[in-house]
Amino acid sequence: MGILSNLKIRTKVLLALLPLALMVVLAALYASIEMERIDSWYRELVNQDVMTLQSLTAARALNNRFGQLLYEEIAEQDVDRMLRLDAELGQAVTEYHAAMQEAKQGSPELTAKIDALSDLFDQLVIDSRPIRAATLRNDNARAMKLASGTFRPEMVHHRQELEALNKQSQAAVEQESRLLTARTHRTILITWIVIALGLAISFSIALSIVQVEVVRVVMWFRSRILDVAEGRLDQPILNLDRPNEIGEMSRALEALQVVSRERQLEAWVKTELAATTEQLQQAEHFPEFGSLLFSRISKSLDLLYAGFYLADESHARFTRVAGFANNVEAEPREFAAGEGLVGQAAI
Repeated sequence: MGILSNLKIRTKVLLALLPLALMVVLAALYASIEMERIDSWYRELVNQDVMTLQSLTAARALNNRFGQLLYEEIAEQDVDRMLRLDAELGQAVTEYHAAMQEAKQGSPELTAKIDALSDLFDQLVIDSRPIRAATLRNDNARAMKLASGTFRPEMVHHRQELEALNKQSQAAVEQESRLLTARTHRTILITWIVIALGLAISFSIALSIVQVEVVRVVMWFRSRILDVAEGRLDQPILNLDRPNEIGEMSRALEALQVVSRERQLEAWVKTELAATTEQLQQAEHFPEFGSLLFSRISKSLDLLYAGFYLADESHARFTRVAGFANNVEAEPREFAAGEGLVGQAAI
């Protein structure tokens, strides 16, 4: 916290929130990139795999339609109607190959299987030609016999193979969709983990700053303010050189302490002066006056030795009339101006 000690509290709080802001930005950036990728994969899934699935489904429907049209043509007695059905059979073949071509474009990895199914369908179309020719000749018995013999098993086999490929394509689409869903969930989870980590780091830093830089300092201020309020004015004031709010409060508290100390000293001086004056007024002669004066002074100062001298009318001689911690009778009691320490002090 040495680096943070000179910063303002608002700046410290902002620094505590910096990890959270950084984590949120990183989480949002990560989520945006991943969601963009997932969206691209979903578009690719829709544009290719789903298109392949739709094309294979259409091819399967066209396979069924081809067989249905062929049997309708066998059962039809009207020649014009038979010709129209025959033309629709050709159209179904064209649409089938177009659907299979779209399926290959959507899923190039299925090209080999799609080509094999196309070959089976082409063989089915070739095998249907004798049936269609017999139908146009109104030889319905032969046409039905050929349809029930070779054509029907081939058509069923082709339909089964087409359904198997359709299921395989559908399973691939579902598998890829599940993978994308799992990736989406993982992205959301990582985003929340990063945000939670940012919250935890910011909370820890903020708690540390509040505990060390705010609570502890406030408690210290509380104790110093109580000291000033209760008259304990000798306690040192810390953090005076800090340029932040703590330094300002410390300097203000120091000024308050100085003012309180001066007021306390002034009050003490007035109290001592009043008490001393009251006692001195009760003295009836100078020895008693000096004794009372030294007694009051010795209570406030470390007085080791003192003497009280009284000047004559000419202020040329000084006579000791009272003393403190000395024998007045054993030492000279009278000094002239300039004589001895007392006379020099008088001058």
